[in-house]
Amino acid sequence: MVDNNLKLLAKNARNWTETIASNTSNTSLCGYCAIGSSYLFILSKKYGYNDCKIIVNKDNSHCFNYFSSINYIVDITSTQFAIKKKIYIRRTFKDVWEKGEEFNSIKDFIDFQKNTRWSTNQMLDAYLDMIEPHLLQKFFK
Repeated sequence: MVDNNLKLLAKNARNWTETIASNTSNTSLCGYCAIGSSYLFILSKKYGYNDCKIIVNKDNSHCFNYFSSINYIVDITSTQFAIKKKIYIRRTFKDVWEKGEEFNSIKDFIDFQKNTRWSTNQMLDAYLDMIEPHLLQKFFK
């Protein structure tokens, strides 16, 4: 079961992602899944959810988070798929959530994005300066 603290982190990550996207007319957060998932990953690690992973789906078109100790997927940008819930929690890896690549490191995820030539506006490194520096210290020493 997903506890209230994790739900609060997911809500904070969703709000942060909405703020980042507010410069555009994009209210569904389409194209912000990598950014939002990475931010939830960073918050999760900071607050002790060390089992959090960034998952890129099988066809390389969507990112979300997976918490292995509780076996739950948390997707803070599922609204791009016309899902009404801003924070979508599920157990199964199917449909757009079919598991592809799995990352337990921000650096490895950024390298993956570069190596697979993701669109520049979806690359995490383009948004690093918008993340609070104290949150990044653990990942970039």
